[in-house]
Amino acid sequence: MEQPSISWGPVAGAALAIVLLNLTGMLWLGVSQERARADIAQLARQVRETPASSAPADLSPELKSLRESLDTLAAKVDGLAATADPKAVARLAAEMKNLSNRVEALAAVKAAPAKAVKPAQPARPAQTAPPRPIIEDDQPPRPFYGPGYPAWPGY
Repeated sequence: MEQPSISWGPVAGAALAIVLLNLTGMLWLGVSQERARADIAQLARQVRETPASSAPADLSPELKSLRESLDTLAAKVDGLAATADPKAVARLAAEMKNLSNRVEALAAVKAAPAKAVKPAQPARPAQTAPPRPIIEDDQPPRPFYGPGYPAWPGY
């Protein structure tokens, strides 16, 4: 009895097509991941370059005067930083930040339309997530495999 001969041409063609599709998919995934990393790096750079406080232009005169007085206090604290006790300067800076936050809250209340006040919900304990490092421009890119890869298993 003669065994039928198998034609390996179509099988090899299908295997080659599957390998090429896998390689194309991996290449596309790498390119899209690199584009996303570049976009995130550009966004992080823009966030670092934006000023910390962008106030609305239509503030009331009281809020403008408070902001100007805070700016003069900031200049005085910067002047004291070189000559005074570091603890005192840190305390003054913390108080000034507290005042600045209160001014921002007043500005937000003035700018926001009157809304119905919701009852306060009980405060939930803050969940601390591990900080995610931002890739700086001067750092080498992370590898796409191996122990430096963010999704590399820890075992």
